[in-house]
Amino acid sequence: MKRKVKLLCLCFVLLIGVSSCTDNLNAPDSASRGSSLGGSLSSQSLSSSITPSIVQSFASSSYEVTDASGTIHVKYFWNSTGAAQHNTLSVVVDPNYVVIGGSAIAFYGSGAGALLTESRPDFVNNAWIGSSTDHVQGDAHYLWVTAIGLRIDGVSASQLKSYISVTSATSSVSSGPFQSVTLPSGYVLLGGGATVNQPGSGGNLLISSYPSSQNTWYASGHDQIQSGPASITTYVIGIQSSIPNFGNISSWQSPYGPVSGGSGAYTIYNNGFIGGWVPTCPGAVSTNSGSWGRMLSGIHVGPGVSLSTSGNGSASFLFNDTQWGVDEFFMSKDHLHADGGTLTGYVVRIQKQ
Repeated sequence: MKRKVKLLCLCFVLLIGVSSCTDNLNAPDSASRGSSLGGSLSSQSLSSSITPSIVQSFASSSYEVTDASGTIHVKYFWNSTGAAQHNTLSVVVDPNYVVIGGSAIAFYGSGAGALLTESRPDFVNNAWIGSSTDHVQGDAHYLWVTAIGLRIDGVSASQLKSYISVTSATSSVSSGPFQSVTLPSGYVLLGGGATVNQPGSGGNLLISSYPSSQNTWYASGHDQIQSGPASITTYVIGIQSSIPNFGNISSWQSPYGPVSGGSGAYTIYNNGFIGGWVPTCPGAVSTNSGSWGRMLSGIHVGPGVSLSTSGNGSASFLFNDTQWGVDEFFMSKDHLHADGGTLTGYVVRIQKQ
């Protein structure tokens, strides 16, 4: 007997369609998806007996939503790599949009798994960059990266870019680097990201990248199993709270979780719209209760997902943005050595005041 769960998991998705579609967060059907905070929120530990399979997808290469005023447009652009032990992918947004956020997911099968080392803006190239790696034990995997772009009615892309601030700071080198960075005065939060700078071959992995306050982004990493000191660069992205000839913009963060448990992968999934507020960037933080650590393997805002599993442990996955709109998904895992802990996800949202 098959059961269907709306959940994003570990697999490679084969795209078969390229188109563009639009959804208004105030559309009448948004109520059925959940209009209050949390919407249809679920969490689940993934069973290692589930073997992902390659499936076809109806997902397009981009998808747009608008705020309550209909004047703020956020569009999601995505792509994926081929299978490799170490992946890096840059996804560029349309030139009519300005990159303000993004996400990355490491898709792996029945092996040891893969983990994130980077999910951050490339403001110069109007892109978002994600990186993932296996660790200690080889595991070829796929990397899915989403770049999130902003467009405002009556404001050109070049004008909009001048109203946006991207600030970064880099930590010192250590086994557990961490760094926070705060927006300049007069800006509201759009998002943030991080990259672990690897000076050696030991490996240092992302364990948090999230909004720690209304105007600050925090990120941290840690080595695991073997020594791998590194630094971490944290990015915070903001926009002027008042845009000339447009009006004021409000921003807030919605938290999800924490979920907790023993060994294995933790996931948090939300498919609920919060009426009028458009998601601009996800973040997440993973904690561990033991000594081995739990790291991030997925931080996602983008097209909706369906998972079908059957009694024999096989699984199929399907992206379908036209049916489910924008989904929010977070995943962490221990690696080779069992460790429990917690996972908390965050989504930054904006709308015109």
